[in-house]
Amino acid sequence: MPADHPPTGLRQRKKADTRRALSDAALALAFERWLDNVTRQDIANVAGVSLRTFNNYFTGKYEALAYRQTERMRRSIAALRGRPAGEPLWTAIAHAVLEPLQADLHEATADEDRLPSRGELAEVRKLLMNPQIREAASRELLEDWRDAIAERTGTDPENDMYPRLVVAVVRAVGDAAMDTYATADPPVAITELIRTGVASVAAGLPEPAKPGEQRGRRGGRCRDLRRRTKRADAGLRTRVGRHPARGTRQAIRTQCRTKGQWSCWAGCPDAGHAGPLSEFQRR
Repeated sequence: MPADHPPTGLRQRKKADTRRALSDAALALAFERWLDNVTRQDIANVAGVSLRTFNNYFTGKYEALAYRQTERMRRSIAALRGRPAGEPLWTAIAHAVLEPLQADLHEATADEDRLPSRGELAEVRKLLMNPQIREAASRELLEDWRDAIAERTGTDPENDMYPRLVVAVVRAVGDAAMDTYATADPPVAITELIRTGVASVAAGLPEPAKPGEQRGRRGGRCRDLRRRTKRADAGLRTRVGRHPARGTRQAIRTQCRTKGQWSCWAGCPDAGHAGPLSEFQRR
């Protein structure tokens, strides 16, 4: 069955339902008993089928656990192919990745932004660390992702690096989001982590603002972040700090503090957004 088409016949739908039931049973047992204590027979019993039926669908418990994720990846590929042609690539990817995940989460919890319990997080950490689960969830679908990206971007899936690079980045976003989800304290929704990850990639992975960093009036970022308040005088405030290029300590008078704005150092690379300085004083 092609990766981008859902089952349509009655028999195919029944098979898909059985796969989902077995995968859901495996995940529920992993949360309840821990993965090491779960057997194929346990999964079959919870799903209401025989061990032989389980073996007809999956080679083992790891493949059963990974099935839901694999199925979501297939639906994501289909969703990407169905996005509007003029839509930016990373916007289309974000929708394609999130829509199947949100649908599954809503089906399971009626809340796609639900936060996990600490017990669930502890077991998720163990599942994520298992290389067999990771391999089962991704090995079949990387080429399908590559082909879908190539179709959208007009590149050659066999010879061009670009579609392979995009697939690698999408996979990295998913891995980073899941790793963060499993260790976040306080917990955070997986959907929010994926949104943030894709948005960061689309923006070119800009460096996060450092603690205490302030932006200039034109949105520029002053590179000297080590200033401290020295004194206030006649509605003006003076700050003292070390000029990043000259290595000298200087005091400058800023704009009126009632405006809530600060000037930058003279000679600062970002000084284009600073007003004229009225005073220098070396220390």
